[in-house]
Amino acid sequence: MSFPRLTPLVFLTLSVLSGCAGDAVVPEPKPEIVAFIARDAKTRITWFYTSDIDGKNLVRISAVSAPTTNKIAVARSGRFLFYTGKSGSELPLMVFDATAGTVRALGTATAVFPTLSPDGSRVAWFEMLAGQFSLVTCNSDGTGRMVLVESNGERSIRVEAAPAWSPDGSNIAFSAMDTTSRNAAGPVPHVINVANKTVTRYRTPDGTAAPQWLSNDVIVYLVGDRGAFSLVRYQLSTGADTTITTSLPTLNSRMISVSPDRSTIVCANPLTIVDIASGAVKVLASNDATIHDHMWSTSGNEFVYGDRTSNTLYTDRLYRMSKRGESLALPAIDTLGSSSSAVWLR
Repeated sequence: MSFPRLTPLVFLTLSVLSGCAGDAVVPEPKPEIVAFIARDAKTRITWFYTSDIDGKNLVRISAVSAPTTNKIAVARSGRFLFYTGKSGSELPLMVFDATAGTVRALGTATAVFPTLSPDGSRVAWFEMLAGQFSLVTCNSDGTGRMVLVESNGERSIRVEAAPAWSPDGSNIAFSAMDTTSRNAAGPVPHVINVANKTVTRYRTPDGTAAPQWLSNDVIVYLVGDRGAFSLVRYQLSTGADTTITTSLPTLNSRMISVSPDRSTIVCANPLTIVDIASGAVKVLASNDATIHDHMWSTSGNEFVYGDRTSNTLYTDRLYRMSKRGESLALPAIDTLGSSSSAVWLR
């Protein structure tokens, strides 16, 4: 019996596949990094930090002026910090450039909820213009400021939570009163196409708050006030709505946060974790937890949030939690001072 002759190339290929697979170099996973601000209890100076989630590689970047709200955005791997700060009598959005060591205001009016786009290229926030809120965006370095949508005769923007970027970054969802409908039960979801500025209102059956995204075609929002709260899923293309759960406790915040893998929703306060597939609810004690879309790890298995240490004290600290509600260690960070503002760098 004759056998085919192996060419040198085939022989080399077979050698690699059979004998060298065990020697393949597997790249180490990227470190999970959080960026946060903390106020030193002795000096009263507020510092901007980054750190691996396990407490290693803690870097104190720079002192910054104290934010006036707990929601921050961090762009370009920690170079740019967006926060609401005091400038004279107003509270505009500020951007701190860690490389240049400079800080500047991105407007002259009160601003809230800076939120980074999924690809990290843009920041969106709400700003008080002419006595009403507008939706504003800029590039991730603070340039290219643009007013996307204003409150007008057709809508009045309701600011109870951050603007919500769709997973592909093409749209932003927000709540607004539909002033064209006499039968409106409350604010309803509005979606603006970022590229062409087209605004679409969705007349949901109930007044809604804090729309967030489950996919590019499905949003989720809270329904209820001063009593039973529900989470409802709404498909934009068909108008179909389904209830995820009606078992939520009374909540003092309209903000909700969806994990990157779209499996879990967190509400506050009390801190409430909802499994989207089953509707199962786990309620954890919290005082004034700050939740947002960039509090999640890249895997979506855990999150970091800020909360007051008690109902009577105004001292804040950061907490680390699994999406199942298990408390996790957050070493080295707690000793740096009061902190309630943190984001996971993606």
